[in-house]
Amino acid sequence: DRDESAVAFCNAEAARRALSFTATCTDLEKEVSFSKEAYDLVACFYYLDRKMMPQMKEAVREGGVVVYETFLIDQHRQFGKPSRAEFCWGHNELLRHFLDFRVLFYFEGRLPREKGGAAEGDRWVAQLIAERPATGLREA
Repeated sequence: DRDESAVAFCNAEAARRALSFTATCTDLEKEVSFSKEAYDLVACFYYLDRKMMPQMKEAVREGGVVVYETFLIDQHRQFGKPSRAEFCWGHNELLRHFLDFRVLFYFEGRLPREKGGAAEGDRWVAQLIAERPATGLREA
């Protein structure tokens, strides 16, 4: 994340729970390179840069997991946000990027407003949890 207070909160919460976890502050709009097979978990929420997908996938260790959620093109078409369509996944586009991983969970659709919660309203999203398989186990 690029929000230092959010990163500090995550690291403090991980320490409180005695978790082996370290969040780092990074601005992906600047030149960033990820170390290959360096992470057990790569999480991306509400950010999309298609050019970064190969690096993101290579950064995950074998057996590691990618968790991804961001807007689907329907969000832009129905609500006009994000303001640019290229900031949204097309139908099945996120899934296609991870066909060489083991997809553990995939959802594409509309998430309704939570009743009684502080939700921002209905939104169209693509969600994915995928595991990078061991090199010898990858399917063609």
